[in-house]
Amino acid sequence: MSDEVEDVHYAEPDNPYLRDAPAEFEPIEEIDAETAREQAELLREAIREHDYRYYVLADPIVADETYDRLFARLEELESAFDLATDDSPTQRVGGEPLDELETVEHTAPMLSIDQSTEADDLREFDDRVRRELQEAGFDDPTYLCEPKFDGLSVEIVYRDGRYVRAATRGDGQRGDDVTEQVRTIRAVPMRLRGDPPSVLAVRGEVYMPKDDFRAYNRERVEAGEEPFANPRNAAAGTLRQLDPDIVAERPLSIYFFDVLAWETDPDPDALPDALPEASADGSRDEESEAAAGADDQLTLDALGEVVDSEDETESRDDGSQLSDAGVRPGGREQPATHAAEFSAFREFGLRVAHEHVEQVDDIEAAVDYRDRMMELREELPFEIDGTVVKVNDREACEHLGATARSVRWAFAYKFPARSGETTIRDVVVQVGRTGRLTPVALLDPVEVGGVTVSRATLHNPSEIETLGVDVGDRVAVKRAGDVIPQVTEVLEHGSEGHFEFPDECPVCGSSVERDGPLAYCSGGFGCPAQLERTIEHYTSRQALDIDGLGPERVEQLREAGLVESLADLYRLDSDDLADLEGWGEKSAENLRSELEETREPSLADFLTGLGIPDVGASTATELARAFGSLAAVMDADREELESVPDVGPEVARKIRDFFDTEENRAAIEELTEYVEPQSLEVDDAGDELSGLTFVFTGSLSIPRRDASDLLERYGANVTSSVSGNTDYLVVGDDPGTSKREDADANDVDEIGEDELMELLADRGIEWPGSR
Repeated sequence: MSDEVEDVHYAEPDNPYLRDAPAEFEPIEEIDAETAREQAELLREAIREHDYRYYVLADPIVADETYDRLFARLEELESAFDLATDDSPTQRVGGEPLDELETVEHTAPMLSIDQSTEADDLREFDDRVRRELQEAGFDDPTYLCEPKFDGLSVEIVYRDGRYVRAATRGDGQRGDDVTEQVRTIRAVPMRLRGDPPSVLAVRGEVYMPKDDFRAYNRERVEAGEEPFANPRNAAAGTLRQLDPDIVAERPLSIYFFDVLAWETDPDPDALPDALPEASADGSRDEESEAAAGADDQLTLDALGEVVDSEDETESRDDGSQLSDAGVRPGGREQPATHAAEFSAFREFGLRVAHEHVEQVDDIEAAVDYRDRMMELREELPFEIDGTVVKVNDREACEHLGATARSVRWAFAYKFPARSGETTIRDVVVQVGRTGRLTPVALLDPVEVGGVTVSRATLHNPSEIETLGVDVGDRVAVKRAGDVIPQVTEVLEHGSEGHFEFPDECPVCGSSVERDGPLAYCSGGFGCPAQLERTIEHYTSRQALDIDGLGPERVEQLREAGLVESLADLYRLDSDDLADLEGWGEKSAENLRSELEETREPSLADFLTGLGIPDVGASTATELARAFGSLAAVMDADREELESVPDVGPEVARKIRDFFDTEENRAAIEELTEYVEPQSLEVDDAGDELSGLTFVFTGSLSIPRRDASDLLERYGANVTSSVSGNTDYLVVGDDPGTSKREDADANDVDEIGEDELMELLADRGIEWPGSR
């Protein structure tokens, strides 16, 4: 009887370590370097195969004890003979702790999807999709239905089949670099198998299995540590740990569910950063739930769309040239459907929840799928908060497109919020960044959807009156969107006391002003609570993007007496920072460097950072274009403000009220002693490029971000990919081929930097670059 293992993907069938490990390996000192090298390579291949079968197929062929012996031997060989490779299974953990998480740009935007708990909203989505596709000549859509995982969304990038980078979703354009943290997750392959494309960026959901979460929380409580509120918080908090060793100790896993980039011939300037330094570890993490099962052909029978690996891909035995990563350069083309992508994922060794994925022909079947998944919810080993319905055909998805925030070809049909009953013991009032006062009910602890809730929002004074809620009442509490607890109903009135909404701000004592159902503190930046929230906002990615200053650190700086105004940020001393708990010289210097880089912000970023009510980045940009300088914006009257796009009477009133508040003007005057927002020549900013869409490829004589900013300032739209809506593909030095092929397919004009300069000059716009 042969000892060979059938259907092997990462090793040769006769690899001696696929079935067992010797009771004792030869002593290290008795083998030579060549023998060590050969044995180490066999061990790497076998361990990759065991990882794939354990995490992806849920079909291990060796006991854990055997795996551990193989792993320990590989570590021993790599250490003694200096044989460690970047993608060795041992190189998952052990990296040096980081000072902070860097931010990186995604290969493609990680957009959100529209969502609702109402079936009629899903039906409206279907009506729109069918109407738009029918008008464009597409067949009726089929949909792919899948679980909506309740974890932390990440982008993971592979180049030539090798793991190179991971990042959190962040703001959708940029996220935290968690490459070393994700490397520790055993379900994430360091090397793909089969024939993946040259660059593959995939979206996955990192989560902590329910059983592991409960066990881990018990360990935390026994150690005197605060337990995590829910598995999602546990996964998110773990992945943002600066020490990869800590991440490795916690039971994280992952499912993959979407393609962000699939490039067989990638644009060189669009590639992710190089493979980071690897660092050694070694142990096999247990998972309590079974990973997705698979048959020999790695198909998705449940989807009704089978991708036969023998028909779609070449065999490894065909003698064709493989790269060092074990995959062919370029790899296969991107599949035409989401279902086929799922099949490809599994062929590459990426976990998908295939047993819970269904392909349907009509929207009522998608409604039924959600209802069945809701019944199954408690039995699943991972948390979900709804289902996702995707148009299956990729070409149809491309036609449907996306808004700035979300894709238009998918919809999240969420579960109703879970609820519980409890008693209100007190009501406190919180002050937000814009001065809005929010009443919060303090509750007897109650479990709602697996989370212990002791606080719930009452929204505003009007909501308190509508509910008729008071201290001592027995109430129903639900988690809105399964996240924010809120009081929804009074079940029984109590008699413990009476809550009166305050006439003065509970933090600064300023008068409270009503605005319809809402209440606001009139203190502006003179209110410590508003100021703290404003500092957090000012430093956020949406505004001046100052790394290293999250909410916890802002609070720490305020408690230490180092920051009591926005201007105080620029007075911070490195020595004072370095003395704070959790800081060091490098962190302090990094923050000082970040702050120095924001001393001359764009006017739009500065206005965004001030946190003016209802003025986000888009409105701030319009204000900057309309008025040109900070002084002009601050002095504009309501009529002038209302003439600006996106600014109606209500927003104009709020802007005027903000700048009329004495404390705000004083804080801005103090801040501008250190910061000089860059004014625009109003005559130079206009709509000369309005209606035109540009895409760049290759290197220009100026940074691409500067080029994009210039075009957008004059009304152009700059996108990252070519479509039928693109007017010009600007081709620089060393361009990639994929965008040029797309331009040719869509009859898009290609122009060089010189031609772009001429195009702008014809419209009176000066190009800052030179050829």
